[in-house]
Amino acid sequence: MSVSADDLFAAIARHGWESVAFQSLEPGIEVWMDEATGALVPYADTGRAWVGAGLPLAGVGDLVGVALRFAQAGAVAGRRVSWFSAERRLDGFPALLVGEQPEWRPRDWPAAVSRSRGMREQLRRARAAGVAARAAMNVEVESGSRLREAVDTIARGWLARRQMEPMRFLVTFAPWQRPDAHRYFIAVRGGELVGFLSLVPVPSRRGWLFEDLIRSQSAPNGTSELLIDVAMRAIAEEGAEAATLGLAPLSGHIGRGLRLARVLGGGLYDFQGLRAFKARLHPGCWRPVWLLVPPGARPARALLDVLRAFTGKRIGRYVLHTVLRHPSAACVALALPLAPWTLSLALLVILGAHGPLGFSRGVLGAWTLFDAALDASLWWAARNPRPLVLAAIAGMASVDSFASVLRVMQVGLGEDVGTMVLRAVAVTAPVVGAILLWWSALRRIRPLAGTDAVAYDSAPSDS
Repeated sequence: MSVSADDLFAAIARHGWESVAFQSLEPGIEVWMDEATGALVPYADTGRAWVGAGLPLAGVGDLVGVALRFAQAGAVAGRRVSWFSAERRLDGFPALLVGEQPEWRPRDWPAAVSRSRGMREQLRRARAAGVAARAAMNVEVESGSRLREAVDTIARGWLARRQMEPMRFLVTFAPWQRPDAHRYFIAVRGGELVGFLSLVPVPSRRGWLFEDLIRSQSAPNGTSELLIDVAMRAIAEEGAEAATLGLAPLSGHIGRGLRLARVLGGGLYDFQGLRAFKARLHPGCWRPVWLLVPPGARPARALLDVLRAFTGKRIGRYVLHTVLRHPSAACVALALPLAPWTLSLALLVILGAHGPLGFSRGVLGAWTLFDAALDASLWWAARNPRPLVLAAIAGMASVDSFASVLRVMQVGLGEDVGTMVLRAVAVTAPVVGAILLWWSALRRIRPLAGTDAVAYDSAPSDS
């Protein structure tokens, strides 16, 4: 049975307790209806799994039954089932903590600001730079309006500067879905739009999710904080009971495997930086966020299904596109295989088995130390992907590749298959790495065409 957008919106208004409820209206989300209760389950279909966008939109007493029937329907369709970003657990359903999200009581916000010297300083910086923030009226964001065009322009620039390929499930930039239910806030400086914030409702908790927060490249420090401050005070005056900035993924008391993923993925996505930014706003509490699976299933296996839902494509292809587009990803992609390669070289030195690569023991030891330094530099560059840093490391990789090619030209590829493969890898890997690093450095050096700051009058329209 097909479910209309209006039916979904009505279910969100009736049962939308979790902060991701309204995001079920985003493109790419499908909806399953439980015939027994009429409850709805928004989900993403990855081709092998159904990943629920939070728990079912159902009454509290019906949640377990609806979830079990959804799991049965998934099994009939040949799909594994899970529910991501659940803010409460269900009896009998295994759960994996995937992060935490900060929450505020808006009426307590002014007191939190008064206690935070850092927050007050950020607000002062933004105002001193001439930034003014205010709520935008619905008429200002109608299709074809100057404000909507300005926001879309800033969004394109913001997305272009992201360190990862755009994701889909629950993080799509879609601020114009049901604009009548949104709240919009803008930051303007000198007649230019430099920041934008959209809020979506969390109806059952009389709260708001601060969903999309973007700023132009020229936005002064404190612009984001000023938008949050103005929005928080506005919803407090309207009697809102709760507010959240959404999930800080891989934060809190997560398991060992996810902690490792946080470290390895830190060059692609600043998990700790996002958590720190939200923590600086002094939330009243942190709410745990879970990944749930049906009884008998394993949450760890469902993580790949969640990743596929977020990427919208095969994970390997997503990683490849990210590596080709973003400099931090290139550093991580090269640093990961370089670590075991360097350890292998060190083992050859220790065992005295330096013959297969055609080096003396001393030269092989020096090469091992060089690769160790290069690997450490790659991890550092992943955190600081500045053009000069990337160019310097690309130069190191070029030296490595030149020396490797020269050595193989001198000694040849060898006679046995094992030696040929080892020497081919020793030549090919640094050459490919150097090319990829130079590509990343040039992409960072090349400035963005034009500017993403757009002229816009800061005064509200009278129409």
